[in-house]
Parts: sequence; structure tokens; C-alpha cells
Amino acid sequence: MNSSLRGSMKRKLAGAMTTLLVAGLAAGCGGDDGKGGAGATTGAGTGLTKAQFIERGDAICAAADKRIEAAGAKLRQSSKKDGTLPVTQVVRFLTRTTMPTYDRMLISLRNLSPPKADEQKVDAFVASVAGAIDAVKANPRKYAKRTTADPFDDANERAKAYGFKVCGS
Repeated sequence: MNSSLRGSMKRKLAGAMTTLLVAGLAAGCGGDDGKGGAGATTGAGTGLTKAQFIERGDAICAAADKRIEAAGAKLRQSSKKDGTLPVTQVVRFLTRTTMPTYDRMLISLRNLSPPKADEQKVDAFVASVAGAIDAVKANPRKYAKRTTADPFDDANERAKAYGFKVCGS
């Protein structure tokens, strides 16, 4: 992950929460444009090598980082007067920006063909991301607060253990 986008998915999700204190916003992972870019499969059921899979997965996450970071900058601007944002505004950011970006990330990651030997590890990582997204969607108000445990902790650990440099970092 480039220097402006460092931190775990927790920081990325917590970024939206942290805006309550004007601490800034990092971001999660996102999707490709549907034109065969970073999220494209290799086709014909052939899996990518592990290095290719990590490279493409990290590209997907970097694209989402950029998308959410840009939107977060606008959100931070609205908190300049008193240093805080209403929880309702953070919830709206989570539901309209962060979670749709994570949904696109998830679709793109699912479209990648992992190495055959790594399918179970990758499936567990993707399932963990999907579970975290579902948790936030089910109760975005809960996750708009800094004191809430990060639902992406497991996904982050799985991503790092697999070798991702951007996703999960």
C-alpha cells in the first residue's frame, strides 16, 4: 500500500468513525471497472499464480483505497468548523460510499481465479470480508463509532497471512 494509504482495514473502516474527531479517513478495498482490469480472471478455469493473484488483489484494494480516500477528503472538509461530524453523516458515508466500494471489491476478488492449491485459504479470506461487510450493513450506526471492535480483523489477518501487501494492511 502506498504511504498515504497505510493501515489495516480497521483503520480504513475506523477512518469513517475517526472523522468524528477529525482524524481523517483511510479506506477499504474496492473493485475494478468491469472492463477486464485488475479484477479480470484468467479465463477457462485456469488459476493465477500466487504472485499474480496477490498483485491483482492488491490492485483492486488500492483502487478502492483511492476512491474512498477521495470521498473521505470531502467528508473531512465538512467537519472543519467544529471538528466533529454527526453520527448520521458518518452512517451515510458508510452506507453510500464505503460499503458499496467494499461490495465492488468483493465482486472483483471473487472474479479472480486463485491458485488451485490456495482456493481454501482465498475462499476463507473472501468469506471473512463478506461477513464483515454484512455486519457493517446490518448495523452501520454501531460501526460509525470509534469504540466498536473492527469486523475486518479476521479478514485482515487472513490477507496478511496469505501475502497481500495492500489488502489487509
